[in-house]
Amino acid sequence: SHLTRLTRILKMSHLLLLGPPGCGKQSAVRLACFILNLSVEEVHPDREFTTAAFTSSFKQVMNRVGIQDEKVAFLFPDTSLVDERFLIPLHAVMSPGDACGLMDHQEKLEIAAVLHDVALAEGCADQPEAIFRFFLEKVRASLRIVLSLSPLVLNARPEARALGGLRSLTARLPGLVHCSGVNVMERWSEASIKAIATREVRK
Repeated sequence: SHLTRLTRILKMSHLLLLGPPGCGKQSAVRLACFILNLSVEEVHPDREFTTAAFTSSFKQVMNRVGIQDEKVAFLFPDTSLVDERFLIPLHAVMSPGDACGLMDHQEKLEIAAVLHDVALAEGCADQPEAIFRFFLEKVRASLRIVLSLSPLVLNARPEARALGGLRSLTARLPGLVHCSGVNVMERWSEASIKAIATREVRK
């Protein structure tokens, strides 16, 4: 049932996946993405990873989607949340508002030059800002952001507690919830764990 729901959500929108560690969130997401022919991309920041570096990595994914027409799921687990500011570019794409601030002027000009003929063929105005908005429309149509979070982990980690936990985080960045389909996974039952262990032993 989780797999069915995940594939249905990812066909239409971004995904906020909640559940305790070890319940199979990322495995289920990767299988759903395989079914939908979405390639899965993930950044693995450490504590030395800067906001600028993370944003640059995310913009590379955006370019693959908006320029090269790839279909991508960007997986962001709670272990990557070493800085709340990492969520800002994700929130900008997830939310319906203007995300033009994600790129600087030179980046917009470069994107406009690459997509110029394609954008004009689709009826876009011959202006860099208009072509960049066309680029954003393509990104929003084919990029799926997957937030795989554990409220227990977020509320336990010192840096997450400093952010106020999951509830406070989503209050400051409401698009994380309002612009996503939400799926909650529970911890595996003891009977299920025993059944799998027994099957593996019998192999």
